Amino acid sequence: MRQYRGIRISNGKEIKGWPYKNSSGKCFIIPTVEKGRAMPLFIEVHPHTVGQSTGLKDTIGGEIYEGDMVKVGKFREPVKVFWDESKAAFYTSTLHGNIGPRLLCDLACEIHNIVEIIGSIHDKEKQ
Repeated sequence: MRQYRGIRISNGKEIKGWPYKNSSGKCFIIPTVEKGRAMPLFIEVHPHTVGQSTGLKDTIGGEIYEGDMVKVGKFREPVKVFWDESKAAFYTSTLHGNIGPRLLCDLACEIHNIVEIIGSIHDKEKQ
C-alpha cells in the first residue's frame, strides 16, 4: 500500500503516513514512524489535502503525490497530478484545462522520466 500525505490542521505542516476518516468525517494521518522519534497516533489533517503517493519519483528522487504540481520535460506549463476514480489511474492536466488529461506514467515514460516537482495545489495552506 502506498503512503498518503496531508496538511496538519494544528500547524499547517505536511505529514505522511496512512489515512483514517472517523464517523464524524474528520480526517487523520497515522504517521510513518521514524527511528527514535515519538509521534502521536492520529494527526488531524485538512480533508481536501489528503493525497496518495503515485509510486513514481521525480528526477531528484522526490515522491510524486496526488495534488503535486509537476513540470514535465520541455512543456512550459506545469501540470497537476490527480486520481481518476473511473479509470483507477493517476493523470495530469494543466490548471486551466487547456491540455487535456494525460496518464501520468505514460507522460513520464514518453519524455524519459524528466519530471520535476515544483509545488503542490495545497502550498497556500502550508506554513
